[in-house]
Amino acid sequence: MKIHFSIIEFLYLVILITSYLFLYHSTGLGYDDGLEFRYVTELHSSGSDDDAFAFLAGTSALFFFLISIFVKRKYYVLGIALIFINFSFIIPQMGDYFTTIENGNFILLFLVSAAILLNILFVRRVILYIKNALF
Repeated sequence: MKIHFSIIEFLYLVILITSYLFLYHSTGLGYDDGLEFRYVTELHSSGSDDDAFAFLAGTSALFFFLISIFVKRKYYVLGIALIFINFSFIIPQMGDYFTTIENGNFILLFLVSAAILLNILFVRRVILYIKNALF
């Protein structure tokens, strides 16, 4: 079996590493409470577990990374992986990505940027596929 490594696998690894760093070496998601910035871990309601999105994104990236390095059709795997990774970014109830990044959590910036780049690669590939099929 050959191992095929591309930019997609690199971005999976970036998501995996930044998810780990976000969970264990940062303060987590935050939100604006009026004029004050607070973290969701201070809440005593259902919004306090908003950091679980990073766990789901990281485990999804690990799973699909392991599949993708042995498969030649990486964009089929990427399409399924993006369902799980994009779904994980919808999970937070109280936390706000942009406010957290504005308050200095650059680990989250790299995590979100890697997910956006994966989406751009996938959409680009779909557009090229449709263009080649039509013309």
